[in-house]
Amino acid sequence: MVLAPPQGEKFHEMSSPTILEEISGLITSSENLFISLRNYRRYYVNLGNEVEKLIYEKERVQNKMEVSRRNGEAIYEDVFKWVRSVELLVDDAKKTFEGLSRKQIADVSLGCVLI
Repeated sequence: MVLAPPQGEKFHEMSSPTILEEISGLITSSENLFISLRNYRRYYVNLGNEVEKLIYEKERVQNKMEVSRRNGEAIYEDVFKWVRSVELLVDDAKKTFEGLSRKQIADVSLGCVLI
């Protein structure tokens, strides 16, 4: 059966998106999600690298502090404050990574339940 418009009338163009446009929108949406996830992962990798650098520098400073202490040299209060601030930053970053790990485990578990 073929549908035709009544005599003298024309088909009106549909204002809703075509299937091709909908598929294109889904692909774009998926690409954006993938880019977001990739950037999210990159952010945490960079954060981990920076935390490792901070830990290394803190240990280096602490070693110099120990040498200065043995030599009877004074250690400035700013150095103690810096070491403490690094410790707080590292602890905060570790909590962030632990929370992320728990969330990833929960997401995987939820995905298994839904399948």
